[in-house]
Amino acid sequence: MSELSVEEKSLLHLIEDDPDLRPAFFQKVKGLKWFFPLKKEGYFKPKDIPRPKPSKQLEGYTNISPWEVAWYLEKTAPELASEKGESYCKEFLSVVQKVTEYAKKNEFSNYKVWWHFSKVLSHIPDNMLNEKAIDAVDYWLDDEVNTELLAKFIGMEWLPKFLGKQDEHARHIAVALLSKLFHVSFRLDQFKLSRDQEVACFRYSNDSAKEVVDAVSLNAGKQLGREGVAVFHAGLISMFERLDNDGWSSIWQPAIADHEQNSFHKNAENILVLGYRESLRGFIQSSSKEGKKYLQELLASKYETMQRIAIHFIGHGQESYKDLWNCIIEERFFQDNFRYEMWHFLNQNYLFFTKAQRDRTLQIIQKKSCREKDGAILESTSAYIRSSWLAAVRDYGEEERYQKAVQVAGTEVAHPDLPGYMVAGNVPVRSPYSKDELNGMEISALVKALRRLRDSIEWEAPSTLGLSLSFREAIASDPLRYIEHLDKFKDLDLSYVYSIIAAYSDLWQEKAKLPWKDIWHYLFKYISSVIGRKRFWDADTTESRSRDRVVGAVATLIKAGTRSDEHAFDEKYHDQAKQILKNLLNNQKSTDFEKHYNVDALNIAINSPRGKCVEALINLALRHCRLSDRKTNNKSHVEVWQKFQPYFDIELKRKNNVNYEFFSLVTNHIFSFLYMSNGWVMKNLGCIFDQADKKKWLCAVQGYSYNGGFSPEVYRYLKLHGYIIRALEDKLFLQDHVMKFVQDIVYSFLRDDEPLDDKNSLMYALISRGRDDEIHEVAKTISSFRIEDREIVAPRATELWPHIQEITRAIGFYSDGGRRIVSSLCCWVEFLDKVDDADKKRLMEIAPHTHSTSFFHIFLTELARISEQQPFDINDILQAAVDGMPEESSAFIGSDEQIKTILRNLVTQGKDGQFQAGETVRKFEKKHIYQPSEFLLEMLKQ
Repeated sequence: MSELSVEEKSLLHLIEDDPDLRPAFFQKVKGLKWFFPLKKEGYFKPKDIPRPKPSKQLEGYTNISPWEVAWYLEKTAPELASEKGESYCKEFLSVVQKVTEYAKKNEFSNYKVWWHFSKVLSHIPDNMLNEKAIDAVDYWLDDEVNTELLAKFIGMEWLPKFLGKQDEHARHIAVALLSKLFHVSFRLDQFKLSRDQEVACFRYSNDSAKEVVDAVSLNAGKQLGREGVAVFHAGLISMFERLDNDGWSSIWQPAIADHEQNSFHKNAENILVLGYRESLRGFIQSSSKEGKKYLQELLASKYETMQRIAIHFIGHGQESYKDLWNCIIEERFFQDNFRYEMWHFLNQNYLFFTKAQRDRTLQIIQKKSCREKDGAILESTSAYIRSSWLAAVRDYGEEERYQKAVQVAGTEVAHPDLPGYMVAGNVPVRSPYSKDELNGMEISALVKALRRLRDSIEWEAPSTLGLSLSFREAIASDPLRYIEHLDKFKDLDLSYVYSIIAAYSDLWQEKAKLPWKDIWHYLFKYISSVIGRKRFWDADTTESRSRDRVVGAVATLIKAGTRSDEHAFDEKYHDQAKQILKNLLNNQKSTDFEKHYNVDALNIAINSPRGKCVEALINLALRHCRLSDRKTNNKSHVEVWQKFQPYFDIELKRKNNVNYEFFSLVTNHIFSFLYMSNGWVMKNLGCIFDQADKKKWLCAVQGYSYNGGFSPEVYRYLKLHGYIIRALEDKLFLQDHVMKFVQDIVYSFLRDDEPLDDKNSLMYALISRGRDDEIHEVAKTISSFRIEDREIVAPRATELWPHIQEITRAIGFYSDGGRRIVSSLCCWVEFLDKVDDADKKRLMEIAPHTHSTSFFHIFLTELARISEQQPFDINDILQAAVDGMPEESSAFIGSDEQIKTILRNLVTQGKDGQFQAGETVRKFEKKHIYQPSEFLLEMLKQ
């Protein structure tokens, strides 16, 4: 092997004197000629492997540093397979084993090193790999931080190399690696109610285990035979013994074959079954005689899952396994846990059964029954059970038997090959008629059919809900057929009334091309007749829930009909709509606000029947006002408002605590009300924000909190009467609900209405309070403005910035509140055209904390922009940002262009700039980020 040149030896001395150069050196150097010189200098000492360290920046996290020499070992390892490399194999093995033993003895791990070592071992010739090397792999897979890449490399790249070889040593290594990969352990299940309930798991994620099984299990069975199958067999046995879940395996693995019902296919037990099945398939393909013998052994196993696997293969083998059929046609296998495999065994082989085997099969099926506690046979249920088994053989001369069983059962089994068939969604509903059948009936016959159906307690029996859904579909498919006959449906169950209104509402919102002027006439007439009856509002009605749905549907229909001027019903129906809403609001009770109103009153309001009516009334009034403005050339809509005001006055003054929806919605739509009548809003703000009524106060503030606009007039009123400070102080509110008031303070500050130097201003109050949530909201609101607002915002941001930063310093840059504030301050750089000394000092202070924020990319982008004029100042800030990063941070991913720009602007400044650029990339290298070095080298070459 050639010796090192003088220059290469000098390089070794250089990295010995300057450790900061080692990462870059080991990233690039490779070749066996370096091994002994590096070993002589002590670079392979086990004590030098980095140990995990708690992160200084992120509490609860661990930093795992790379071991640079491992990079060299991995890159050089391919040379070990050469003739010259053979003498180095023991040396490389020795490094791997000694380092692993040292880590094991000192009870720590480093997954990054193990990843490189696995690549090294994969290049060492098979005959030189020993037990110690495989034991090292076992220890690596126990790493608590990360084993994903390691396991996938071993399973999908390294292991397959041994599976293609025939010598005994290679087989031994393959079995050992397979065993390590699919070693089963157990942990408490955090998602179970029972605290001591365990689940099976591997030492890496189930997703990765599934990929490995798919890649190697079939070939493992072919090449390793019983030994390969035994790995999965052992895993399943340990799981059955520990979890006691063999007897109900059809629940967690409905079918041994691939099937859509195997919904838990990425759990450890399902992956083991898959590995067992595919490795056994490979074993049988490579040795049918031995495979058949193995299946016989499985049939005799005490574990039902193993028996199911055997039946699966025998069922698909037909002629090959005829002599095993008698072992399967036994009563013990005609049980639910064997259902899928036995059903398909019968379905595929019954045609070839002997008469004795057929008779035995039918005899077992006929004995299937279900009994009451007193022993009496439940005929219908028993026939249902028998029909599911007979369905497997009905096409082979047993159709008559099957039909007799179905007749007694009263129904056919939808999925006879499975004891239970899971369907996503809610409990299924059934209708006695399809939409086409309903559309084919005369109207009078249809009304009778709707009235005749009564709900049953039987599972999946036709129900009112099912029929109402079909009725809704029927109307939607042929709406003109029904519109003139709506009056005939007014006395029906309210679920059908709801279907009518909802169907036409859907058609309207889909903008179906229909004669809507006539349709709205019939709809309003029908709705008025339904809600005008005393029975509809009867307090004792059993249909109260259906009534709420009808009220909500009517309100939704009117709201949809007035939301947009381009798609609205004719204004000649406005009075009818108004009268309908008046009736609904006078009679519909408020939703119970006792629970959760302090969390999300607005959500309760907009989803309640009464709240939907309030919103519909607001939409109708707005539509009427807009039309009036259009007619009077935007001069006035006072007369229109005067017609609607009494309705809102009633809602405002309604007694007996029945109208909390209104106070959530009036503040949520406050800008719409300001448009309709500014005077009415200002006159009633005290009543709307009523602090004397806790619920009303909470509802009003929460509704207001979802507004994005700003009204100086409303703001001044709320400030003057103390509502803003009261809201910020009130502990009943969630933080999100009161941040709207902080935003309003910022808007007012930007208008010069809340001077920072005025002790009576609310901005002064916020800064004086120094609460991290409020200061974060201030910073976030300022950052929401962009470059086009720079003229207005920049001077205010400059005035506010030192105060914000002082508070952040007191809170702590590493605290959650501090990080959130810094995240918003990152965007403030957009308002700077240049960086003066004060700006630079502030940016240098926050820079080390910006890497973990959501707007770090914006921060870098703006620094790159300013660097064109101030390359050295911006470079100092960038260096401060790099200094604050953890090792191998991903913060700079996607910011190549920004870094290039900053470095390029430095390089153009001559030697001083190039020197500073070199200092910057060295700081990156210390964090094990090497791309900036490559950028700089390219620039210097040009």
